[in-house]
Amino acid sequence: KVNAHWYNQKAIGVGPYQFVSWETGVKIKLERNPTYWNCAQPAPFDRIEMVMLKDPQAWLRYLKTGQIDYTQVMPQQYVSELKGKEPYLGEKGLKIAFHDELSYFYIGWNQRRPFFEDKRVRTAMTLAFNREALVENVFGGLGEVISGPYVKTNPCYDQSVKPLPFDLEGAKKLLDEAGWKDSDGDGIRDKVVNGKKTPFEFSLLMYGGSAEYETLARIYREDLLQVGVKLNPLPLEWAAQLKQQESRDFDAYTGAWVPDWDIDLKPIWHSSTADQPSSSNYIAFKNAEADRLID
Repeated sequence: KVNAHWYNQKAIGVGPYQFVSWETGVKIKLERNPTYWNCAQPAPFDRIEMVMLKDPQAWLRYLKTGQIDYTQVMPQQYVSELKGKEPYLGEKGLKIAFHDELSYFYIGWNQRRPFFEDKRVRTAMTLAFNREALVENVFGGLGEVISGPYVKTNPCYDQSVKPLPFDLEGAKKLLDEAGWKDSDGDGIRDKVVNGKKTPFEFSLLMYGGSAEYETLARIYREDLLQVGVKLNPLPLEWAAQLKQQESRDFDAYTGAWVPDWDIDLKPIWHSSTADQPSSSNYIAFKNAEADRLID
């Protein structure tokens, strides 16, 4: 519970820099640490100030006016305002750098829900998710589709396991096999669950501050309608989304993990964590073979 702990805003140090002050929601100040152990590589800056800009649209504006010196950019900002447009923002001194992240983005299917308890349904949802096109056209090519919870350069990544393709017909077949069929001809599949006819209509929690995720949800919604499934996007502020994830009150959500290089999969993917209220296994994933490999 580090986020709620009273000491979490009293940081002692951050390696080559030391903590100075933290104005919540405004700014964090650091300065060079004169006692840093690696004297051969001292911190390059006397001082670093991290400004909290909650509106991503302001990032490039602050950069252009010199109010900040460095920022990450959202993919659509890169595509619309920077890609192939040197000098960037009309300023000759601005440069762009690309680097890999130890992170992956995903959709989490709540296996406590009748929609997603069947593995065939979850596979069908991936087959109907045009990830290659989304990476290229929505996220500006700034990423790649992977098949496991590691970055591709990690030796744990199994190169022989290929990502599932975009295959709407394959998705339809799996949904048929799982018993989700359009019994009344309204275009939406349904199934009798606990004695009640249930249409395959679900909500997708998504980060409300991202234009990319809004576009993603719109495209995915159209593709799912082609296989008889109705997606209702539910944009939320991050704190509200996290609260619903932690309470397990969701059908599905968009998320991301930033694991260590030396990753421990147990907190997210082990059956023993599926029913722990405070665990990171939000989706209640349980699989005996996965447990064996993790252990």
